[in-house]
Amino acid sequence: APPPGEPRFQAYAARWLMMILFVLCVGCNQIVWITFAPIAATTQRLFDVPAAYVNLLSLVFMITYIPCTFPASRVIDRWGCRRGLLVGSGLTALGAVLRLGAAAPLRAPRAAAAACLVCGQVLAAIGQPFLMNMPPKLANVWFPAHQRVVADTVCSMAAPVGCAVGFL
Repeated sequence: APPPGEPRFQAYAARWLMMILFVLCVGCNQIVWITFAPIAATTQRLFDVPAAYVNLLSLVFMITYIPCTFPASRVIDRWGCRRGLLVGSGLTALGAVLRLGAAAPLRAPRAAAAACLVCGQVLAAIGQPFLMNMPPKLANVWFPAHQRVVADTVCSMAAPVGCAVGFL
């Protein structure tokens, strides 16, 4: 029982669904991040860009994480996990659609397609901190104290697992 004066924590069965949705969103974001690493030579040839350009497609995630982590944390703390998850997964989805448009039959000039590719990567990269900064908050809000370590661990493991899937 909670100490006198403190509200009783209510754990809902939906917490597991929330965790699964979160893990899937993080996994998708990490797949978008790492996609070009195993196909760098093909990407260079297809878009007629140098190796440094293809490396930038991955680096943009690390570069944008630093300035975007503070606003993302603020959004998660102020407006909650749901909105943070919607922003992060929405930006990831929009970025993936832009990337898909860039790689579609390549009817646009290659320079325009390559620029579209970078724009998609940047959008997904901006969404990354909204997802990566959430595991402790998600565990704290949705799970009782005795399940928080497991929830935080599972949510945190979504990133390396998604990255590994991206290499397949």
